[in-house]
Amino acid sequence: MIRNPKFNKRYIENELEKLGVALSKRTRVFVTGGAAMEFYGLKEATKDIDIVIEKRTDFRRLVSALLKLGYRRPKGSLRAKYAKMKASAILENTDGFRWDVFERVVARKLSLS
Repeated sequence: MIRNPKFNKRYIENELEKLGVALSKRTRVFVTGGAAMEFYGLKEATKDIDIVIEKRTDFRRLVSALLKLGYRRPKGSLRAKYAKMKASAILENTDGFRWDVFERVVARKLSLS
């Protein structure tokens, strides 16, 4: 069965709040893609949240917190697809909501400066 769920701004806010509680230390992240568009009212739903991290220590802290919240690395073709985009981590919950985590560069195109 292939799922293609869509998640609204409220769902994303809730996941961000849970992450904030789970993080052991203040962590700077940048939200991009469809989730960012939702916060500007440009999109009604998305399948994931794209996050860009500046520092490796923040990346480790973020992934650790998401794993504690029950997120897991997906299996199969999804991993190969995102490996081509150079995603540093892809984590998904039981609802099918996914975090695509990038370190400094997104899809070999957009980079933090």
